[in-house]
This record gives sequence, C-alpha cells and structure tokens, in this order.
Amino acid sequence: MESATNKDNENRSNGRRRLHLREVNSEHEAYDGIGADIRAARTRNGQNLVDVANVLRIRIEFLEALEQGRFTELPAPVYAVGFIRTYAVSVGIDGDDAIKQFKSEAAGLAA
Repeated sequence: MESATNKDNENRSNGRRRLHLREVNSEHEAYDGIGADIRAARTRNGQNLVDVANVLRIRIEFLEALEQGRFTELPAPVYAVGFIRTYAVSVGIDGDDAIKQFKSEAAGLAA
C-alpha cells in the first residue's frame, strides 16, 4: 500500500496537484436569483465579465456581487437598480422584470 506522502510526491512530480475540499469555494453556488439568471444569460451569449464591465462602465466588483446575490456589497439602492436594469438589458433580459425580481430578493435588506 502506497503512503499518502509518496502519492503526494508522485502527483507533484507529474505536475498534478490534489484538490482539497477546503480549496473548493461553493459559498455562492446555491444562489439562484436574478443575478444567477443574468450570469447564465451572459454566459450563453459568450460575453466575458471584464468586457461587459468595460462596455457598461460598471465596476466588475459590482457585477460580481450582483451575479452572486451579494446585494449588501452594492452602493445605494438607486445605483443598484440602475446596475440591474442596465446589466439585464445588455444580456437580453427584460429590465423591468429584473428590477421586480431584484426588489423582491433585496426586500429584507436595509436601505
């Protein structure tokens, strides 16, 4: 039976590295709200997040927060609504519907 240390050394020498569970980040994987819908539409359209951020002139950090449902990381609600509308329309989603869904999801957040 081969020891774990020998197996690790063999993997390193082959250029492979073992993935540990603590390295897998699934913190936002379960989110399935409007941000996930927008991300899915962007991906289907073959759009790169960096390019979208540049075209829309919205900081990439805000687009990532939207896609992952991290609404507390967005600026004032009026800006967040504008970001949602602009981003949704840019990937082919109805802006008004996106805003309704966003407001429903973010209803419990402090304004």
